[in-house]
Amino acid sequence: MNSGLRYLLFLWSLVVCSVFCQSCLDEDSDSLLMESVMGAYSTLGTIVDAENVLVESDSYGLLAPVNKDDFAGYADTVGQRVLMEMNFVEQDPVYANDSVLPVKVLRLFKVLSKDADDLRAFDNVSNSVLEEYGSDPVLVRTASLSKAYLNIQFNVMGNDQNIAHRISLLLTEDSSVDAEGLVRVEFCHNAEGDRLEEPFWGVVSFKLSSIPECNDPAFRGFRIICDKGSGVMQEYIVTASTPNGKNRSAGYIRPLETLK
Repeated sequence: MNSGLRYLLFLWSLVVCSVFCQSCLDEDSDSLLMESVMGAYSTLGTIVDAENVLVESDSYGLLAPVNKDDFAGYADTVGQRVLMEMNFVEQDPVYANDSVLPVKVLRLFKVLSKDADDLRAFDNVSNSVLEEYGSDPVLVRTASLSKAYLNIQFNVMGNDQNIAHRISLLLTEDSSVDAEGLVRVEFCHNAEGDRLEEPFWGVVSFKLSSIPECNDPAFRGFRIICDKGSGVMQEYIVTASTPNGKNRSAGYIRPLETLK
């Protein structure tokens, strides 16, 4: 979206469905998920083979949908980020770096991926530049760090599905690696004049390659700052390691803090 929330509005039907579905997910499922039907798994991933719809999952390695024809002409771009609900074909799948696991995909959705915007590239950041990114309310529901992306699941308000909102991650003068190894970033929403009447849900993946601080050996994660509305600021902390010591690429969330 420039380019914004076309994917977000498309994903709204997924949220409506999940209200009526009870989640029964294995502890190895991604922390950033749709709510799935009984016994199903969810994962974020990247298309690495468009012809065969081969997906590199953020949690399970390479996945090969056995019903790939169901998505012909849809997941047809290498590098496209996707959110999948699926069942493993094998009863006890073994996750290994060189294995390709067959899965039956129940639902497949495109996920917006984009660069972070580095405001430090400007000598002076004008009000018009800041207005472009917007100050409309946005709520971070959860986040994760995968091999190449910071993934954020969020809520915004909107009304007109033909209006593409803008979602951005800003690097500012405060975006340095702090004593805890965390980088402060600002998560922004521009509704582009849409009326803020109904809740919408979406997922965006920001490329870590666009954030220089990720190359610092001391880097551990992010402090994500956003405006929940009425000037109430939220700080969401996501780190690259898991609390149970498992060797997984997805991150976990530390407790949410509300800034004074």
